[in-house]
Amino acid sequence: CDSVGGGRDLQPDQHHLQRGRGGSAELHGAGVVLRVGLPFYSFESRFAWGVSLERTQREEPLYFRGDKFAEFQRRTELVNAFVGWSPGIVGGKQPRFRVGVVHEEHRFARPEDGFAPRLFPADRVFDYPYIAFESVEDDFELTRNLDRLQRTEDLYTGRRFAAQLGYS
Repeated sequence: CDSVGGGRDLQPDQHHLQRGRGGSAELHGAGVVLRVGLPFYSFESRFAWGVSLERTQREEPLYFRGDKFAEFQRRTELVNAFVGWSPGIVGGKQPRFRVGVVHEEHRFARPEDGFAPRLFPADRVFDYPYIAFESVEDDFELTRNLDRLQRTEDLYTGRRFAAQLGYS
C-alpha cells in the first residue's frame, strides 16, 4: 500500500482499501488479498498504517530429470500490521520508519497421485515483529505523452532504498 510520491489521489484523511482475487495458469492455484490502510501517499505524509491479509493455495510440481512425477498442495497465509511515521523531507529525501508484526503460515499436503519425496516440507508457522526503514528521494521530471496522450505526467527519477529486519 505504499506509494513513492503523489501517485495516489488520496486526501490526508482518507483511508485506502485494496482487494484482489486471482489465479494464474503458471501458478496452478488461486489467492485472495485484502489490504486496508493509510499509505505514505505523498512527500508531505507524516503517518501511515496498514493491515493486510494474503491467502494463496497452489499446486507445486515435483520433477525428476525434467519430468513431472507428482504435485503437492501448498497453502500460505500472511497477515501483516504496521504503523509508520516520517519527519518529512530532509535534504531532498524523505526517511520513512515502520514497525509491525507478521503472522506467516505455510501448510503442505502430500500428493494424492504419485509418491512424496522423503524430504517432504514440514508445515511452518512464523510470528515476528519487524522494523523497517525506507528513504525516498524527491526527484521528478515532467513528461508528456509517456503513458497517456496529451497529458503532462510526473516521472519518478529519484532513488529509493528500503530495508526490513524481523526476527522469528
